[in-house]
Amino acid sequence: MKINTSFAKLALTAALTLPAASFAAPANFLFDSANIASGTTSQFNTNIGAVVFNSDLPGIQVSVTGWSFTNGNSNRLQQAAVTLSDRGLGVCNPEEILMVCLNPGADNVAKDEFLLFSFRSSSGAALPGNVDTFGLLSILSPMLNQVFDSDVSYWAGNLTPASITNLTLAQLNTNFGNPLNDQGSGLPRTVTVDDEGSAQYAGILFGGQSGEGNDEFRVRSMSANVPLPGTLALIGIAGLAGMAARKRKAA
Repeated sequence: MKINTSFAKLALTAALTLPAASFAAPANFLFDSANIASGTTSQFNTNIGAVVFNSDLPGIQVSVTGWSFTNGNSNRLQQAAVTLSDRGLGVCNPEEILMVCLNPGADNVAKDEFLLFSFRSSSGAALPGNVDTFGLLSILSPMLNQVFDSDVSYWAGNLTPASITNLTLAQLNTNFGNPLNDQGSGLPRTVTVDDEGSAQYAGILFGGQSGEGNDEFRVRSMSANVPLPGTLALIGIAGLAGMAARKRKAA
């Protein structure tokens, strides 16, 4: 009996005509040394640069950079070092680097610090994304008798390293809107990101709540929805087309 392959042809045609990054899928990131794809970091890292992490979804990665408002840069955003311990990601800002970065969590103690998360494919192509949650842990600070809060601020949008460099807080708010804040008094905790539903964006800037001074934590994990690169999407469509053809044959 001849198999009706019209659905398979239609599916393949759709796959070839849709944009390369049209098929969103859940991706989970655990920030530890085993998942580093490129870049180098450590608990007391002072080298400024991006660190790229793999997700549990093949082909999907996130590039992480550190940022801070520092007096030495007229209180404008400048890139900082990304730190990593067995409890997750932190930041060492340029002024802390001069003091050997003894307190390398993401904090707003004296200087507001943030992590910029930018989604990408394993080939390095930028991808839009949508974060669902961040998992936060305490830093186990070496500074005795200090107890930190875990309030956070974040901006989601077309944020890239180039677009935020040297911005003041007022300029950051003008360009990308006022931050969304999430209050939390203890750790560990999960922050559910309110980024207006399914909207996708280039990056999310995340850290201790702006304007406060007692928040510090490490970012241990992140869950997100990221469009699959075109080759992965085509594989998924081809699989659906094949299933449909087999069902028609069986009928």
